[in-house]
Amino acid sequence: MSIANIGGSNSVLNHSYTNKLKQNDYNIKNYGIGATNSIYGLIQLIKHDIINKYDLIIYEYFVNDNNHFFQNINDVDRVEKTLIEITNMCIISNTKLLFIYIYNKDDKITNRYLNSPMYSLYKNFSKNYNITTIDTFELLHSKFQEKWVNYYQDRTHLSDKGMNVLYTEIKDKLKITTVPRVISDNNYNGFNLLKLIPISKYYNTVNYTNSLINIDYFEILDEIKIKFNKKTTILAMEYLCDIDSGYIQLSNSKNTIQKNLLKNENFVLKKKKKMASLITMNKKVLEDDNYLVIKNIKYIEIDNNIYDKERITYENKTNKTTSLKIISILVTNNANIINISK
Repeated sequence: MSIANIGGSNSVLNHSYTNKLKQNDYNIKNYGIGATNSIYGLIQLIKHDIINKYDLIIYEYFVNDNNHFFQNINDVDRVEKTLIEITNMCIISNTKLLFIYIYNKDDKITNRYLNSPMYSLYKNFSKNYNITTIDTFELLHSKFQEKWVNYYQDRTHLSDKGMNVLYTEIKDKLKITTVPRVISDNNYNGFNLLKLIPISKYYNTVNYTNSLINIDYFEILDEIKIKFNKKTTILAMEYLCDIDSGYIQLSNSKNTIQKNLLKNENFVLKKKKKMASLITMNKKVLEDDNYLVIKNIKYIEIDNNIYDKERITYENKTNKTTSLKIISILVTNNANIINISK
């Protein structure tokens, strides 16, 4: 059985369950990227045609989707549509699906999940689609009672001992995991005709590869103008985040928003490394249109009326020149780019 993993940073640790599965001769490939949420998993599925290449998908974005919701940078409706798209792709391709719920330890202790609509979405969704699920809190608590907290290495990542427990449970669950199926009367509708557009189709790109990613990007030094063949929603833009990332402005004929792309991650800020990341519209939304301008701006040009501020970005208040290393654009309505220019 071939297995693909999509998930956050718990799946990319050296002692992760994915590595433990590999070390024990399971045919598994990890497509997970740390510090990302479920819409990045959807992009990975589309980009690499994962659903059609593997027998079973391990999905593990529960903790990041909830963390990002609490940080006001994730939307329940968008996550629901993302889950619908992923699950329906599995149903169409007859691919098995396993959900793994790993909790933010502090949020679980303080009962923050109880009133979270994101938490409720996940719990109800897995039941309504009959998705095989591992709830890591229930698993650890059933074995160790109140000492379950000792199986974390920090707030959101399991320790090596915690991963061993999860790995053993995954081995058992792989034997019974099934293709999801709709068992409720709910009318589930995802996004309207998704399309992932790689920027490499329109520009000569630079390749960047590390142990987790192999991507091609184009570096926008000033601005680019994109014309689509029809109106579309810009759901997300994939980019390479590094120390040169900064503020951008997205505009069309309807409205304008501004974003900060420099992630507040030691991996980027201190180690000067690069990481794949996403631009999504959260508190400020770019309206549907057939036109898009992406422009680099400086901190002094930030307008709080249109600035879609996120808590996990680093506010660099210098006037240094920044750039956007764009990889792909996720759009709706099956839109195509008919013209792109600097």
